[in-house]
Amino acid sequence: MFEIRNDIEIGGPVERVWEVLTGFDRFDEWNPVIRKVAGTLTVGKDVVISVAAPTGHLDWNVAVVRIDPGREFAWTFSERHPWLYRGEHTFRLEAIDAHRTRYVDRETFHGLLVPLRKRRLGTTTKAGMVAMGEALKQRVEAGNRPV
Repeated sequence: MFEIRNDIEIGGPVERVWEVLTGFDRFDEWNPVIRKVAGTLTVGKDVVISVAAPTGHLDWNVAVVRIDPGREFAWTFSERHPWLYRGEHTFRLEAIDAHRTRYVDRETFHGLLVPLRKRRLGTTTKAGMVAMGEALKQRVEAGNRPV
């Protein structure tokens, strides 16, 4: 198993962060990594995500495996065959207090191809996690400013 993770503190309540994070129809407005999500956040349902990659957009079919509303959701994915390459992507929110949230973005990878991809996962994929976390922070915090 190989894991990458990014944690970031966001100036906003958990409810607002959850609203932005699960507002898939607006990802193209703020998310530099996951540009589009087709499907609903329902356990057992498949969702198609369109990811911005250095080589262009990649579409991944993922299966929603866990939802704890307001706290966490996760999806799994595989490429070719699960024993070759598979993973789970978890998006978790933890209330620090009433006005601050810790966003935890965690991805675990398994399979025969993982050793060959560790470097790219630890650099390019991790950089995407950081970029998404920063964009989420900016989106939430911009919405929390008084007008």
